[in-house]
Amino acid sequence: MVEEETKVVAVNKSMDLGTLFVEDCTSYTDKSAKEIKQCTVNNLCTVYKTLFELKKKQKEQDGEDGPVLEYDKPIFQVMMPPSNIVLPREKPAPKEKQLTKWEKFRLERGLAPRKKRSRLVYDPIT
Repeated sequence: MVEEETKVVAVNKSMDLGTLFVEDCTSYTDKSAKEIKQCTVNNLCTVYKTLFELKKKQKEQDGEDGPVLEYDKPIFQVMMPPSNIVLPREKPAPKEKQLTKWEKFRLERGLAPRKKRSRLVYDPIT
């Protein structure tokens, strides 16, 4: 399912626009710094090209005037598609906090939680 949704750009390249992720499987072991730089430039050009193609498709869907009443939207804003690649977390997910004695008591008795009181008081004079 993930392989179908990622766009295959070239023979050894695949791209996920949702995360702006480009995977280039070519080997860089025998290449010089200039060749690596040129490959990077080519990969960035393919990303920009696909972003502009996506923007053109979105303009065609919205029409000439674009979305109605969206004046604050920049001209070159692109609505990104949902990401297809799930990136792993750096740290484990946080554990659920234990209830305090008061929260346990409140749940046992069925008491509603106390509303927070604002410290600010409205003064119509100032």
